Amino acid sequence: PVPPEALAPVAVTLQAVERREVPVFEEVVGTVRPRKEAQVTAKVTGRLLEMTAIPGMKVKAGDLLAKLDVGELDAALARAQAALEQADRDLARFRSLRDSGAVALAEFEQAEARQRMATATVAETKTMVQNASVTAPFDGTITRKYLEPGDLASPERPIFAMEDSALLRLEIHVAEAMAGSLAIGSKFRVEVGGAGAEIEGVVSELSPSADVGSRTFLVK
Repeated sequence: PVPPEALAPVAVTLQAVERREVPVFEEVVGTVRPRKEAQVTAKVTGRLLEMTAIPGMKVKAGDLLAKLDVGELDAALARAQAALEQADRDLARFRSLRDSGAVALAEFEQAEARQRMATATVAETKTMVQNASVTAPFDGTITRKYLEPGDLASPERPIFAMEDSALLRLEIHVAEAMAGSLAIGSKFRVEVGGAGAEIEGVVSELSPSADVGSRTFLVK
């Protein structure tokens, strides 16, 4: 028999076998949006008289953005105030007559009712006049202007769009299989393209139902 050839010794490394979970990553593309966005409209209907805001302008909550022509409301307020002054005079006269017993209680109560109605009309008309001034609902930036001076504004027609970019939110659409493993408070890695930023994202909103067309769930 032929003796076996001698082999040179080979160095080996021992590795202990262990069982552990290996994370599986799935990349999902989303859109970064401001957390606060709004379509600014007028609370009353009227012609736009003045617009003080333009796209790109930073505004504070309560800043004047536009004014409506409220000539008719101003006239209505003047009539309401005149009616209130007359109702106040009538009530004072009926109160004096009541104290002397020269007027029936029912007539005095009617005078009181007219005075209350006139007061309410003045307050209501003042509110309508104030609503003719369109103001910013929060601190932010005007991003779009939909109307121009002279256009008819109404509660159904946006005048401006604005957003607050101080706090941004990532919105993504995930498949049904992936959505089942997510919950409010779930954390995952977020990479912001172009900015070179990598941060930790926390789920703040999770749609309970899937979009009918794409069968995906919206996650914010």
